[in-house]
Amino acid sequence: MFAIKFGWDFHPVATKIPKSNLTADFRKDFNGLHVQTEVQFGNMARWYTDVFKFQAAYSESLTQAAVSIVPMFALAKRIDQNVVNFERATRELPSAKLSITLPILLVGVSIDQDTKIIDVSTSKFSDIKQITGKGRLNNRWRIINAFFENVPIETISETSPTGPTLEPSDDDLAEASEDDQ
Repeated sequence: MFAIKFGWDFHPVATKIPKSNLTADFRKDFNGLHVQTEVQFGNMARWYTDVFKFQAAYSESLTQAAVSIVPMFALAKRIDQNVVNFERATRELPSAKLSITLPILLVGVSIDQDTKIIDVSTSKFSDIKQITGKGRLNNRWRIINAFFENVPIETISETSPTGPTLEPSDDDLAEASEDDQ
C-alpha cells in the first residue's frame, strides 16, 4: 500500500473550508516541506480541479509545493477523448502564472514497448460503465489486483475478489502508528 508504507497521506483535506469534502490524492511532509500530489488520467476538466485544489491548499498553508502526474499525449489518446495530457498541461499552465502562486512539478507518464497492455473489454463486465461508473471503485480494484496476481483479465467479474485497496485497513493504520512512535 503505497500511501501507507511510504508515509504519504491518502486523501487528505485540500481546504479548511468546513464541510467542503474537497480532498487531495496524496500529501507528504518532507522535513517541513508539505508536498501535495494529484494523479489525473481523466478528463481535462478534472485536471483544472486538481490545480484549484493545489492553490486552495497552498492558500491555507496545507502545502508548499505540488506534483501533478498526468499521461503523455500518446497515452492519453489511448485512454479516451479530451483526457488530460502532459503536452497540453505544459502549454496551458503558464497562462495562469498570476493566479497560481505555488510551484507545481508536472510529471508525464508514458508507455514503451515493454508495457503490458490490458484490454479490460475482454473481462466479464458487461460494459465499461461497470468499471468506470460512479460507485464502481471495487471493480477497478478487482482488475488492478488481478493484474498483480497474474489472473487472466477474461476471468474478472463483479464476483472476483477485490483484494487490497489504498484505503488503509485497521492493521495498516496500527502499523503506521507504531512506525511513528
